[in-house]
Amino acid sequence: MLFQRSLLALALASGAFGCAAAADSALVPSTILAAPATYDGKAVEVTGIVRKYTVKKTIAGTYTTFGLCEGITKQCVGVAEKGDAHLGDGQTTTVSGTFHKEFSFHRKSGSNVVSVGM
Repeated sequence: MLFQRSLLALALASGAFGCAAAADSALVPSTILAAPATYDGKAVEVTGIVRKYTVKKTIAGTYTTFGLCEGITKQCVGVAEKGDAHLGDGQTTTVSGTFHKEFSFHRKSGSNVVSVGM
């Protein structure tokens, strides 16, 4: 998916992060994707399955990107996090951060991204 490819390079900007066991109040990706404008710029907590987990080290520091997907569906939001969350593909997790309908940083861009600790 183009979004996920773009997400791999973007991950150096924005919100606050928390990684924990799934919470009852957490949203699922399909809820956000059904009305992304509703959540744009707002703090969200999202639960899903980690896909395409990638850690990059740059001059600006270490960052992590991955898709957070709902079950076996293709409905995923991107996650861009400062540092290494120490997760792996297939793991279920909950993240807290700021949702961005459109997200860009250092000439990279993507859609439907939760920024964490950046």
